Amino acid sequence: MRKEGLPRREILKRGKDFNHILREGLWEKGDYFVIYYRWADGKRAGFAASRKIDTKVKRNRAKRLMREIYRKNRDLLPNGHYVFMALPSILGADFDELLRSFEVIAEKIRKRRKNGENGG
Repeated sequence: MRKEGLPRREILKRGKDFNHILREGLWEKGDYFVIYYRWADGKRAGFAASRKIDTKVKRNRAKRLMREIYRKNRDLLPNGHYVFMALPSILGADFDELLRSFEVIAEKIRKRRKNGENGG
């Protein structure tokens, strides 16, 4: 039976990696989250939530939602390192809305990759 979680090797955890992507990478903003990214050989992702989301419980829920969206749809993104930053509006959205927003952002990122724009 196949495990359905995200493999550990695909998760960004170090603050240094996050900061590098946030400072020097490209970004695309949706209604519920912002995706910061840099091109790379493999595919890795990190998840963060704005402090504007007031409680830790709500921030953790926002990160879980983004992780699940990424896990189920990571094939839509080209190879690179990604940081998903949740916006406060994520808590009021249902899963289908989040998925549609992710698909729109992923399409923009694929176009940028195809056009050869450099992600730092």
